[in-house]
Amino acid sequence: MKRAHVRAVTERLAAMQAYLEELQEVAATSPEDYFSNSRERRAGERLLQLVVESATDAARMYMLGQGLNPGPSHAACLHNMMQRNLLPRELTNRLIQYVSVRNVVVHDYLTLDDEAVFRQIQEAPEVFGQYLARMREVLKSP
Repeated sequence: MKRAHVRAVTERLAAMQAYLEELQEVAATSPEDYFSNSRERRAGERLLQLVVESATDAARMYMLGQGLNPGPSHAACLHNMMQRNLLPRELTNRLIQYVSVRNVVVHDYLTLDDEAVFRQIQEAPEVFGQYLARMREVLKSP
């Protein structure tokens, strides 16, 4: 893979990690505070969106750097990574759930389930921590 693609993937993973650290602050909020504070909810939603987009952008850049078709969507790109044994199936399925939540946050925010989003926020550090570790392994592979 060209150095420019490695740098692009690495930059997106670093951005994802920074957003994830901010999101952990929201995750530490009590449910009462989260649900009663619209700014806290909107911050959590936006940070979750940024985490997902940074993660999927990193995957897309990796695929392009390998001369592979990442697919037409965030979910398709993750699925294609799994098909090439770059991501484990269970992790991929969890990431695709996050893509679905991201899509609702971005496109259909009027039907947003705040409780489901808060659960996703609380679980995000574990899921995206696994993703980050796996992508670092993938980047080290020849």
